Amino acid sequence: MVFTDYGVPLMTGGKIMTLPVYMYREVIGLMNFSNGAFVGLILLLPAVIAFLFDLKREESSNVNTVVRKFVVVDHRGRDLLAYVLCIMVAVAVCLPIVAFILLSFVHKYPVDMTFSFANIRKTLKAGAGIYMRNSLAVALLTSFVGTAITYFSAYITARNGKKISDRVLRLLSMLPMAIPGIVLGLSYVFAFHNMPFYQTMLILVMVNMIHFFASPYLMGYNSLLKYSRNLEDVADSLGIGRFRMLGAVYLPETFGTVLEMYSYFFVNCMITITAVSFLANFRTLPLAMLIPQLEAQSFLEGTAIVSLMILAINLALKSLIYWVKRMYIKGNIR
Repeated sequence: MVFTDYGVPLMTGGKIMTLPVYMYREVIGLMNFSNGAFVGLILLLPAVIAFLFDLKREESSNVNTVVRKFVVVDHRGRDLLAYVLCIMVAVAVCLPIVAFILLSFVHKYPVDMTFSFANIRKTLKAGAGIYMRNSLAVALLTSFVGTAITYFSAYITARNGKKISDRVLRLLSMLPMAIPGIVLGLSYVFAFHNMPFYQTMLILVMVNMIHFFASPYLMGYNSLLKYSRNLEDVADSLGIGRFRMLGAVYLPETFGTVLEMYSYFFVNCMITITAVSFLANFRTLPLAMLIPQLEAQSFLEGTAIVSLMILAINLALKSLIYWVKRMYIKGNIR
């Protein structure tokens, strides 16, 4: 993740050039696709090696779970250190948000710190409202379709994992974890640049769904794997089909996991700029891509406003997911 990250080095790296930023500059700035493809291979190799190593370790390990009671003993020094660390983390998380809020409502940082709504109007005039609608459309569609496909893949591999085809499907479902987003985006340019859906919302949905496929898949897989495999045998003996089991047993029991899978897709689609950076145009540009554009214009107040817009949308979605889960647990939603 750190080796292949594009957004953070682009915004905070200054003159330091990382491989993802260099790759973006070569392709977008200089239209040098050959160099971009070569850098993509360099970025892909460490991720693939780490992925294969982790897969081999998982296959060779024996999972033996021993459950025993764990008692936390009071320790004044340790507890004090833990409180201090928690406060430091909370400050580190909240301080940028507070700074963004203050930055959004000043006339010109740091020259004129008077209160003003001018920057909000300027940001909306730059297209933030249109780009927000683009992001919401892509995030909602990706979340809906992606959750359905990943959950079904998790169900097949978790409940029927003995076949070779199921193991292949599991490997393919986890493979996107080894592909850097910026490499995935460039590969879509090479693969689909002559297709009618190139640089449309559809290709953004496709690349986001593949880019974030692995983590929601693992959520569903681990959630479904904990149920006894005898359930299928009992269902077969009673003449109950697999799809009926899926709808009547597994979906209701793992509804909370399904919501978290949906939330994962949505939040990451709202904040990502790596996989979509090569594929979006001025009509389909997502809101997060407006941040580097405004930063290049030295409009820091605009970048703060856009960041707060994304944060507000994601917090609203997470709050809604939390409320739905609470209502479901209480039995108010069925």
